[in-house]
Amino acid sequence: MTYPPFPTDARGVLGVCLLMLSCEAGVCTAAEPLQAPSVSVISTLIDRGSFEEAETICSESLRQSDPFDETAATWAIALSQVRVARWLHESRSSDRFTFAETTEPVDDLLARYPDHARRLWLEYQRHLAMLARVRYDVRTLVGNLGNGPPPDTTLAPLLALTTGLQDLLTETNARLNVLVSANARDKLVDDLIRLRRAIAARIVESFLLRGELFPERSDDHLAAADQAVVAARSALASIPANASDQRTELTLQLGEALRQIGDLDASWSLVGDLLITDPPDQEAMALRIRLLLDRELWDQADAKLHDHYGDNPASTTASTSLDLARLRWLLQRPRESSSRRLDETRQREVADWIEAIAAGGGAFAKRQAETLVLRHIGSSAATAAATGASPVDDAFAAVDTRLLLAEAASRIRRGEAKMAADRLSAAALQTSSADDAVSLAIAAAA
Repeated sequence: MTYPPFPTDARGVLGVCLLMLSCEAGVCTAAEPLQAPSVSVISTLIDRGSFEEAETICSESLRQSDPFDETAATWAIALSQVRVARWLHESRSSDRFTFAETTEPVDDLLARYPDHARRLWLEYQRHLAMLARVRYDVRTLVGNLGNGPPPDTTLAPLLALTTGLQDLLTETNARLNVLVSANARDKLVDDLIRLRRAIAARIVESFLLRGELFPERSDDHLAAADQAVVAARSALASIPANASDQRTELTLQLGEALRQIGDLDASWSLVGDLLITDPPDQEAMALRIRLLLDRELWDQADAKLHDHYGDNPASTTASTSLDLARLRWLLQRPRESSSRRLDETRQREVADWIEAIAAGGGAFAKRQAETLVLRHIGSSAATAAATGASPVDDAFAAVDTRLLLAEAASRIRRGEAKMAADRLSAAALQTSSADDAVSLAIAAAA
């Protein structure tokens, strides 16, 4: 799995309203209102993880710009994007850098020039930064899914974000209608149309993220998916049917929302058109794998994954979403036996794959993978408890040292430090590996 140092999906998370960066399914559509000759350099620096250099270029370019000019908006947004990228890359662990700093460039410009010509785009970047934070919180949350409502500290900001995006879309449409009514044919009309499309995709994503906070197939999960279906169809209705390049992300979002409400046939049909490109769209491939897993077509999913990854998945380039689809397959495929030894073998495969994802995708990709595994463990354990089945037979109990450490870290983040320490201490006594026992004992004592 050969990646750039910075994950492409985290890069897409940033909003890319100016930088024309490539995006992943459920991430961002370019809403590029402006152009600056050197802005494209920033995407390269983000890929390399050269955040300080990128920030220096953006800061200096912003300083030299006329603050009310489009160029100032370009560089303020670019600087905000770099800071969001850095925040995600450091997985919120830096003592030198806080999330509030990610929006300072656009906040400052809007405070000084509330009627800036590109105010809507500056406001959009504010929402994109918050979306990056909410997405991080949702996709690294294990919590007590299935045992109660999601924490308000995660749900409330997500609800506020959806409302803010909907208000921004209303304002964008109103401004666009005024220009169209006046028969305006300038560049601003095209810019506003692209911005409207980008905002609409982010609204759909916010509904999908809300659904991730609830157990699959629960009433709240289905309600969020239904809202995503309605929003995606409404947005697609405003895009010409022959403008396939402009419809791809929304089509993928609609396909995922349909999958979540259980309309697998409709989702399957939508994604098929996106797989005929050469090379096939990796986000469409990831959605197709999820659909095959939903239908329990394990062999077909295996064949599709092998077509892309071959015999050495760790050396194959892929998007994070496709890597996570392969992780789902590792977790969900039927076991050949109820033997605990085979279960441990499976977990080593899972833990190895998480390490491969982390090597290419960075800290955020790793946390997403760990969260997916821990949610699966919790769901399997809950199912076993409800049915009275043996946890060994029907639950994916965490025994691999790396998964135990991930579970403990999750518990500590939820304020369950003693429970985490007890779990690690017990595992240290049970493991047959001296190195693993030391790692677990040290973590338990920390």
